[in-house]
Amino acid sequence: MLSAYHGKCPFRVYIPSKPAKYGIKIWIIADVPTGYCTYFQVYTGKINNVPEKGQGVRVVKDLCTHLYGSGRNVTTDNFFTDVTLAQHLLDNSLTLVGTLRKSKGCIPREMLPNAKRELLSSVFGFSGKMTIVSYVPKKNKAVTLLSTAHHDNVISSECHKKPEVILTYNSTKGAVDTLDKMCRQYTVKRSTRRWPLTLFFTLLDIAAHNASVIWFHQHPEWVDSANTNQKDRRRAFILEMGESMCLPWIDSRRSTPCVSGRKSIKRALEYVNLPVPTTTQNDTVITPQRGRCHMCDRKNDTKTKHRCSTCGQFVCGNHSTQSFTCTECS
Repeated sequence: MLSAYHGKCPFRVYIPSKPAKYGIKIWIIADVPTGYCTYFQVYTGKINNVPEKGQGVRVVKDLCTHLYGSGRNVTTDNFFTDVTLAQHLLDNSLTLVGTLRKSKGCIPREMLPNAKRELLSSVFGFSGKMTIVSYVPKKNKAVTLLSTAHHDNVISSECHKKPEVILTYNSTKGAVDTLDKMCRQYTVKRSTRRWPLTLFFTLLDIAAHNASVIWFHQHPEWVDSANTNQKDRRRAFILEMGESMCLPWIDSRRSTPCVSGRKSIKRALEYVNLPVPTTTQNDTVITPQRGRCHMCDRKNDTKTKHRCSTCGQFVCGNHSTQSFTCTECS
């Protein structure tokens, strides 16, 4: 996953296949049906300016530590897949399905791309609990996969004649892309030049998606009670979650006499259907006697004792009418 960022960062990367192209790379392991992020790790660049050897194997080992002994399957692309990794996961009760790069030495010569190989043909290789299959989708092309979850040469009966290993890989390979799409669809990111803030925004997006997955699993009846459809339920959940998180703070601001009269506070109270406080003669309201005009340039530092009769903010004579109503309200 690539967290979009175009500022200065010592470990910013360029990935042309991603929508943002520039950003901070994050290794992620996600659940296939829901895109739930179970663990992630930020790529922080080279160590002592030396490239890391076997980085893909090391990353998968770090991300899968909490899954050891669960009997799950891990799907990886050709950057991570390796025979040593497959054996390590087998020793910890995990299976592996992933594509292999043509440069891997474990691939037999018969499985490499060859013009003599028949179109839509497959070649299988078995070694212990590992299976390697090479499939020809086009002439002079070959796709090679490694699997520890398949131990036979089953081929689909459809016209493409794909092996079962490839069908399993295609159905389980898009979990991280699904999570990335969900986070970009409803995001809290704002333009910033600080990379720690960019990572914090990404963390909030992932946390919001994980919270929605847990909520929908534990409360399947919520979609009907929220008067929303199946496609719009995530948007409704994020809106309701944001309102429930802001409500205590808005309520506390409402009970503070110094700020309850501000225009922004009144808008927030009306948005969440809270009553706007009204001041009576017996109320003791402590307000500052003088303040800076909210319409003047800040560098002018224009102080005044007059307030707008509508929004209650300080306003100078240059930006008010005779009844001391600011030009915005008038």
